[in-house]
Parts: sequence; C-alpha cells; structure tokens
Amino acid sequence: MGHVHIEAVVTGNTASRPVRFLVDTGATYTMLPETLGQDVGIALLDRPLTFTLANGTEITAQVGTISLELAGRCAATTAAVLPGDIEPLLGVEALEALGLRVDPQTGTLEPTRSRALLLVGALVDTDLIARFDRLDARLERIDGRLKGIDDRLEQSDGRLRLMVDTLEAQAKLLLALDARVEAGFAALNGRVSRLSEMLTRGFTWRDEQMQEILGRLEQLEEKVGHE
Repeated sequence: MGHVHIEAVVTGNTASRPVRFLVDTGATYTMLPETLGQDVGIALLDRPLTFTLANGTEITAQVGTISLELAGRCAATTAAVLPGDIEPLLGVEALEALGLRVDPQTGTLEPTRSRALLLVGALVDTDLIARFDRLDARLERIDGRLKGIDDRLEQSDGRLRLMVDTLEAQAKLLLALDARVEAGFAALNGRVSRLSEMLTRGFTWRDEQMQEILGRLEQLEEKVGHE
C-alpha cells in the first residue's frame, strides 16, 4: 500500500484551517508543524510529552487538543506540535476517535462505526474508545429493534385504518337503512291516515242512512196510526 493522503479541517482555540495530512498508522498521535499550531491557536499543555516515532527515534514535543473534521465526521484528538517545516501526520488516535481506518486494499479511509466520538480528553484512553465502540454497537442494535417496532406499528396502523374504513362503510349502510325505514314508516302513516279518513266518512254516511231510515219508519207508523 502506498502513502495515503487526506484533506481535513483542523480547528484550534482561535481559527480553523484546511490541512493535507499523511496518514501514518505507525504513529499514535497526530503531528503538526509549529507554525500551523500557532495559526489555529492550539492550547498547549504545561509540560511536554516524550514519545517514540515509528523509526525508533525518541522525541519530546509540546501537545494540545485540536478538533478534526474529516469525511463528514468531527472529533477531538491529541496533537503534537513540532518545530520546523514537517509534513502534517494523522495518527491512529485521531483515526480511532473519528471511527475510521485505512483499507489496506484500496488505500482509502473507511468507517469502523457509525459515528465519531464527540468528546475526547486531552489524551485519549484506548479503553474509553473501546467502551464507546461497544456502546455504539449497542445503539445500532437498539436502532434495529426500533426499526422493527416501527415496521410493526405501521402494519398495525394499516390494519386500524382498514377497520376504520370498514366501520365507516357499515355506518353509511346503517344510515341509509335508517332513512329507508323512516320513509317506510312515513308512507305507512300516510296510508293509515287515509284509511282512517275513509272509515270516518263511511261511519258518517252509515249514520246518516240510519237516521233517514228511522225517519221514514216514523212516518209510516204515523200513517198507520191515523188509518
């Protein structure tokens, strides 16, 4: 695998600058030239840190915390500020904080988890990173379960909508039937009223006929009595 270079944004206490880094998987800390550290305003620790380079050389340098923005991720990491015009190096600590690693086949960066660490101390504890990795895996499993619950809720919601539509259709049928029953009762009441009127007229006519017959009988009785 050849050299891997990436573009990242370095942010200190006073400014941000785009920086081209050489990814160095043999280095623990990110290394920046002193001029860049001063430019972005890195707050350095009171005491320097001694560490060993990949070639076995032991050096002592001032260190501070910077913010790195890379591949849509942002994380804090430790940076060693070295004198001279050195090439900026991106170390393993920064890659772990960002949740990235170098693919040895393609020579490109690929994610190791879904997000970067948002909070990192002045010197990152690898145990803390491992804990965040485990927490991130648990969060991904929880996300999967929540998605399953959401899918079931959507299915239940579909069934509920079908039940509501069915009930609405049945209610419309009942309303239509009720209207037909009311119309039937109204027609029946009309017929009853007309029949009642006919019966009343029939009884009245009968009474009149009876009165007329009785009148004639009285007249016949009177004639018979005179004779």
